[in-house]
Formats: sequence, C-alpha cells, structure tokens
Amino acid sequence: MSSGSARGRASVIAQVAKPLPVRDTGNRVTVNWSALASPGVSYQVLRDNGTAIGSGTCSVVVAGTSCTDTAAHGTHTYTVTATLQQWRGPTSPASDQI
Repeated sequence: MSSGSARGRASVIAQVAKPLPVRDTGNRVTVNWSALASPGVSYQVLRDNGTAIGSGTCSVVVAGTSCTDTAAHGTHTYTVTATLQQWRGPTSPASDQI
C-alpha cells in the first residue's frame, strides 16, 4: 500500500471526543468515551500526554468505550486514540485532571 493510501485511510478515522474519567476507589479510575461510528475501530488509552498505562484494562487496545486504570496514584489526565488495523486517528483532547 502506498503512503498516500495510508494517509487517506487514517483521515477517515475520526477524533474521539474528550474522555470522561471517574475515580472509583483508591487508585482505580474508569475512563469513558463516546464510540465512533466506524466499524472495527479499537481504542488506545494513554495517561498524562502519552504515557502507556501499565495495569488494568486500559493497558491494552480496547474494543469497547471504557476501561479501568488500576494504578492511578495521584492526579492524571487521559487521552484516547481510535485505531483501525495499522491506522490511527487523531488523539482526543486530554480529559480534565482526576
């Protein structure tokens, strides 16, 4: 596939809206976001401007519209990026700090 085709495919993956994190108990934060209308899209959730989340269901590519960060010590922001196969959409705006 040419690079032009890859850019074209990535441009059809929309940006996810700003995620809404909710502190559950202790160090657990559930991150929620709105689904995109594109079939087959998964989501990557990152903490604090690009840090991978190492524990909980947010530590993998997520097929649904929420995940749980089980090691959220202190305050954090979260971003969500839609992915489709090898393509990535634009990163969402950062959530409010929680």
